[in-house]
Amino acid sequence: MDDIQKQDHSQSPKTGNLGNSGNLPPLVWKPNLIKASDVEVKQLKWLWPGVIPEGKLCQFAGEPGTGKSLITLFVASTLSRGGHWPVINEKCQIGKTLIISCEDTKEDVINPRLIALGADLDNIIYSLIENEQGHEKP
Repeated sequence: MDDIQKQDHSQSPKTGNLGNSGNLPPLVWKPNLIKASDVEVKQLKWLWPGVIPEGKLCQFAGEPGTGKSLITLFVASTLSRGGHWPVINEKCQIGKTLIISCEDTKEDVINPRLIALGADLDNIIYSLIENEQGHEKP
């Protein structure tokens, strides 16, 4: 492993222009290899115990019409008001949810569902893509 780390990484991919900053040097990405035996094992934290881990990327995938959007909005609603998780009936801490939707619109699909689920809309945030005139990208 030491031989791999000592290799010349000067040809590693560099990032492009970082916008208007102009003062930052280009970043160089290079591998940092460590042995599994050097990794400190930590206890997994749960958002919804046994179902959704906290701080991890989770994906809901499935056929159309199987409830993927509904379950994600249910989770957002429960978290927004500090509700109880089903099955285990454990109360969660109040938290915020960032919604990035590529299919449903906030005005006629997402917000009405969140309201029906009893969400605290102050704890729901949308990520919007707008042009220079302030128009949202559909």
